[in-house]
Amino acid sequence: MTDTTHDSLASTPLKKLALAVDSHGWEDFPSHLAGEEAAQVLAGWTALWHPSFITAAGEVPHWQRVDQLPEDPQGWLLIVPEFAEAQVSKRERNRFVDRGGQLVIAGSDRNKITDQIHQKNGWRTAHNPSTVRDCFALGFCYLQIQLMTRQLRYSSTLDESEFRSALMEAMTQAGESEAAGFRNELQKCFDQLLEERSRYFPTTAKFIDLVYLTPETVNFRLQNQLKQQTPFTLHATGETIQSFEADSQLVQTIRKRFEENTLAIVGGECRELENVLLSTWSCLRQIELGQQAIEDLVGQPTPVFARRRFGLRVGLPGLLEQFGIDSVIHCTLDEGVFPQSSANQIRWEGLDGTALNALMTPPKLATEPASFLNLGVHIGEIIDINQDASQLFVHWPDEGCVYWDDLLRSFEFGPVLGQFVTAAEFFDEFVDPGFTQSYLSDDYREPYLHQAVTSERKDPLSKYANYWRRMVDLMAANGRWALSHLQQKVSASPNFLKSLDTIDSSLDSGDLNQNSEYPLANPDELPKRPSTDPNMWEISNPFSFRRRFFVPTPQLQPDHPAVLFQDAHGAVLELPGMSIAEIPSLSVDETPTQINQQKLVEDVFLRNEFFEVEIDERTGGIGAIKQHGKRTNLLAQQIVVRQVAATRSRNGRQEASVTRMVADKCTVTCDSALRGQITSRGRLMKGENSIASFVQTTTVLRGIPSIDVRIEIADLRAPVGDPWQNYVACRFAWKEESCRFYAWQNDSRQRLSRSRMASPLALEIDQGEVAMALMPDGRPWFQRIGLRQLDGLLIVAGESEREFRFGIGVDLPYPYQTALSEMAASQSQPRQMTASSAGPMGWVFHLNRKNVVVLYWLPTQDGGGLRVLLKETEGRRVDLVFQTSRSFSKAVTKKLNGELLRELDVQNSKVAITISAHELIELTIYW
Repeated sequence: MTDTTHDSLASTPLKKLALAVDSHGWEDFPSHLAGEEAAQVLAGWTALWHPSFITAAGEVPHWQRVDQLPEDPQGWLLIVPEFAEAQVSKRERNRFVDRGGQLVIAGSDRNKITDQIHQKNGWRTAHNPSTVRDCFALGFCYLQIQLMTRQLRYSSTLDESEFRSALMEAMTQAGESEAAGFRNELQKCFDQLLEERSRYFPTTAKFIDLVYLTPETVNFRLQNQLKQQTPFTLHATGETIQSFEADSQLVQTIRKRFEENTLAIVGGECRELENVLLSTWSCLRQIELGQQAIEDLVGQPTPVFARRRFGLRVGLPGLLEQFGIDSVIHCTLDEGVFPQSSANQIRWEGLDGTALNALMTPPKLATEPASFLNLGVHIGEIIDINQDASQLFVHWPDEGCVYWDDLLRSFEFGPVLGQFVTAAEFFDEFVDPGFTQSYLSDDYREPYLHQAVTSERKDPLSKYANYWRRMVDLMAANGRWALSHLQQKVSASPNFLKSLDTIDSSLDSGDLNQNSEYPLANPDELPKRPSTDPNMWEISNPFSFRRRFFVPTPQLQPDHPAVLFQDAHGAVLELPGMSIAEIPSLSVDETPTQINQQKLVEDVFLRNEFFEVEIDERTGGIGAIKQHGKRTNLLAQQIVVRQVAATRSRNGRQEASVTRMVADKCTVTCDSALRGQITSRGRLMKGENSIASFVQTTTVLRGIPSIDVRIEIADLRAPVGDPWQNYVACRFAWKEESCRFYAWQNDSRQRLSRSRMASPLALEIDQGEVAMALMPDGRPWFQRIGLRQLDGLLIVAGESEREFRFGIGVDLPYPYQTALSEMAASQSQPRQMTASSAGPMGWVFHLNRKNVVVLYWLPTQDGGGLRVLLKETEGRRVDLVFQTSRSFSKAVTKKLNGELLRELDVQNSKVAITISAHELIELTIYW
């Protein structure tokens, strides 16, 4: 029941309700405003729809040009947003009030506006708060329908007289405390708006309410959210779901609403790690654990993938398809860049040709008024391009703004603006557009480095180097087990997945030195002396590809086929993939064999059979890398410290300074026919001042087409600020301007052309006739400087590591495999064996295509077979032959969720498989 008095309006009753805006009509209504200005416009407009004001005026609210106030303002209630106050002169304001109008300067708080008007007029209101909010929701919908109509270039056909009549009858019912009658009459108003919209857009727009969960928000806020009647979707990682108390009331409510189809769960990962920088095995494991957590909660995994943190990339569809995920919400709320489409929904084609349903509309924050001021215009823009319209709203549990509440309340009266559906419902009704859309790797730009520095995370660069060292150790240990398993020497399997989980979970904390269930750091390629035969050494290659590497061992028999070169410093060996060699050592009375070739060091030059490296005596860096018989300098290298001035110049730019590398001494530290090494010591100079000292050791080995560069930095004042502006880097320069760049992300070779690139294992610079591969030892980030220079970042703000390694490969056929091999060699230390292998020499597994690698070997659940994950790395379709030395009776391919794809024909312990570019296939063989 409303009790109002009109003492101040007895002589001038209200006749008009209007919002003052800077527009000429609905066509240019200021729906583009954002922030506080958008909030003030919406607050002023919807406040006019308070039942007290509509009852007093007997009219539907409208807008009025702020620079053209009416000549006769008697009976007007005009709300002017604060930001537009300056557009109304004091003289105009006084004239408006003197002639019987009420002019209210309004902020962004709708309740304060209505309270101010009530107090000014001496009104007392006892309207039911629910009634008031229903009226606000009607005003909000009225505005959006008017804007949508003009956006679609239609003129309004709304019967204003009938709408006003229904509105006034609703106000009468509200004044008589007839809640049911009021809603019935108000329903007529909403129905008229729905009819108006249906004339030009008969399809109902779909709204998805996406609620982000973290372990910290699993509290009363989530409980309140679950009371919301409209359908919504929870985004939860597996880690968040694991924080739920099993069989709690919260879990029971979630399951009940899930069964009623008023709630869906999306996500699909256990942790939202920096997936573009990680191994494919880690990415798959996170999806597997995330899907399992959702299945444990609601009885089935989710078919819809979504991330809050940036993590979209071109290789993602192929990974998701392995777990039966067929739909993606193609957006994040994080920093970073990802492609957007004019189409509302597309079939997103990934790197390997897998296509998924994707929702492409940018999300709107449910807490921002600007998301709702232009909602009608935005829907109109979508309708202009698409047959269907949809909009994603995102927020934390039980959060929003008053206009979000208006939208939700309007849904109770029908789908005037749109219909709320869960993400599962939306994709169930997904309409295939008949074509697919693919994107380039350059279209996705990760924000991880900037985020790590601004959040003061520990070791933002070396934590990835540590991650990759542990991953390579894990792959080697996994391969060693597979070698024994294929030889039928072991049956039980270590818990490799538990060790992988330890590595992944330690990535965020930076603590990658924990002991896992078994020692990952066991050497794999260094000879191991059996205790039963002191003159025999065993060496294995636990990777699926051929490796050539150096080992610092005692003298081995030189006529063994695995020994390419050796001297007193060690040996260069070559082994096929997944093979074992037993190599006799020289007896005590035998003389070590010396390589009958010239030494690798001459003055400042390091030479092997592939190239020559010139050390610049002035800088201590690499002055030139040249192939024999060619004059072109393929690459030069220096250490630089880049700093940006805190102040700006007159033209507004921040000038950057780069140090000079000055060598004090260049010394030959190893000179043999097998190994050549030059160590440079010097300073990094800024002007006449030394800001750091360095030691750089450059090593070349016979038989290996790569250069090993070790760097130590000391006496450095750590960089601060933007990591892309202030850093220590290994700077590379070359001659060819039109070169191409290829990075390995998630074990796939991808073309990149942007200035900031991420490639933790290898970045290939293709100069046409020859390609140079930079192997950063797991530190992922590079930045181009102009057309012929590139910085590999070593130290940024927060980085504590001061010793680094870089590999430089010259025309490597497979840089990815070389990078893995060199990381494995750099992490190993010799040790004696405790028991003899007593096994035959030779290979136990073979792939006939070098661009396909094995990422893991795992036993089947029943122990009667072996799961082998195959990955094509170079982007080339191949016909693959898989062969083992151990006979197997059956071979099938499956998705990683267990779905059988097909059974293969087994002949003589080999099977043939066609594998597409960048494809991922899990092959299961049964003994």
